[in-house]
Amino acid sequence: MSFSIEIDHTPSESDLDIIEKGLDTFTENVAGIDDRKNLTFFLRNDVNEVIGGATGCYGTYGWLWVSTLWVSDQVRGQGYGIQLLNAIEQEAAKNGCVNAYLNSFSFSAVEFYKTQGYTVYAELEDFPPGHSVCSLRKKLELEKDS
Repeated sequence: MSFSIEIDHTPSESDLDIIEKGLDTFTENVAGIDDRKNLTFFLRNDVNEVIGGATGCYGTYGWLWVSTLWVSDQVRGQGYGIQLLNAIEQEAAKNGCVNAYLNSFSFSAVEFYKTQGYTVYAELEDFPPGHSVCSLRKKLELEKDS
């Protein structure tokens, strides 16, 4: 039997699923099943337009992944980013998460996340050139009012 490595710029969903399921099976055999659940919070204006939001997921490993946090320029700096971040963190904490992690560009929100208790644990320099992408983490605590 022979094998070949090929590039595919438009892979099929079924081929991508094979790779994803293969890695999931390998990981589950070592670390157990991570039953991931998506989380999404929207910030909307009075005409129901999305002007901000936070997305991520969490699972049985006890970690929240914050994949996106964005607030429109029109309301940035008014505390909505903090509220969105708190909302996604608290929902994850209610569901057993004890840690959170995310990535941010050095020119974006690294300093914002630091003010919210995150610490940088890794940095890729020159990503993009002249900047960095930072990986940050935080220990979550469930608010007593929640």
